[in-house]
Formats: sequence, structure tokens, C-alpha cells
Amino acid sequence: MNRMALSLSLVLTGAVAMGALGFHALSAQEKKKEVYVPPGADKKSLVNEPLPRADEPRITIDHYTFPPGWIGGKHYHTGPVYVYVLEGSFTMDEQGKERHTYQAGELYREPIGTPMQARNLSTSAPFKALVIQVTPKGEELMYKVD
Repeated sequence: MNRMALSLSLVLTGAVAMGALGFHALSAQEKKKEVYVPPGADKKSLVNEPLPRADEPRITIDHYTFPPGWIGGKHYHTGPVYVYVLEGSFTMDEQGKERHTYQAGELYREPIGTPMQARNLSTSAPFKALVIQVTPKGEELMYKVD
């Protein structure tokens, strides 16, 4: 099995395990939830279906392409998210942490309930990623943060 397939297999296994455990959103963010959709990104949903025998959370696997210079909105997730960088690089500003850049072949685990903002700082190359997310029943993939 090649390195990428092994990495994706491990990520998916972890996501399914987390989905089976259940999730709790932060109460401060429960007050006002506005669905977040990354502007300017080319998204192709690969999987979006309930996980079997896991209290009905939903697994979503999306392939994203973010153009050069793209800056996403500040948002958070209510379940585990794994971003596997396929091409290019992206930079993450995560509340309470220093800015970090992830390169092709690296995996970023997004924390549950933590506000964050992603960017493609390249002026010439798109950033492509496989995003695997497990969402609790009745929740959206992402919510805006003011």
C-alpha cells in the first residue's frame, strides 16, 4: 500500500472511531450558528452519508481546490475534521495557537469547536486537499465565527 493510501486509510479509520464516540459543541457557540461555506473554492463532494451503527453521525469526504491568494472565513466544526494536503500548501490560523503552514503530503487535524481561518498564501499555485469530516446528527459541516 503506498504512503498516501495508508495515510488516508488511517485518517478515515480515526474519523469513523471519533464518530462512534459522539460529540458535544461548545455552548457559547450554540447561541448563534450561521452555516459557513468556503468562498471561491471548487468543492467536489466524494461522500456524504450517515455512518452505519454510530448514532447517525454523517461522514463527508470532499475534494477542495482553493485558488492562489484565497482567504477563508473564520469558522469552527462540531466534529472531527482531517485535511490531507494533496497539492500546494495552506496556512492555518487557529485560535490560541501560532500560525502554521501545511505542505503536500501532510495531514492537519482540526480541533472540535475551535475558531480557525485557512489561507492559501501562494500567489501562483492552487491548494488542493482531501477533507474528511464526521458531523454529529443535526449539525452542519461548519459554522461562521464573527
